[in-house]
Amino acid sequence: MYSIQFENGKMDDINEIMNLIKNGNNDALGRIIYKNPSIINRKTTQGISLLMFACYFRNSDAISILKSHTKTLNIFEAAGTDDPETVEKE
Repeated sequence: MYSIQFENGKMDDINEIMNLIKNGNNDALGRIIYKNPSIINRKTTQGISLLMFACYFRNSDAISILKSHTKTLNIFEAAGTDDPETVEKE
């Protein structure tokens, strides 16, 4: 197993996390989320959730990783992951 070193030295750099999702580096994504689960709550530079970003790139492994650490989904995430049962009720 290898360690991930981001250019700026921070494991929570959103641009680097977006690159992991885009490039399918799902093992690294999983390790980072395991070490720092609060990353799940970060938004991309476009203002969307990492889960929706993974849906956009059709990265099913990243979707599974992110979804397994997400308690509730908003309506867009539920639609993107075909999981209406976990929609946050208001």
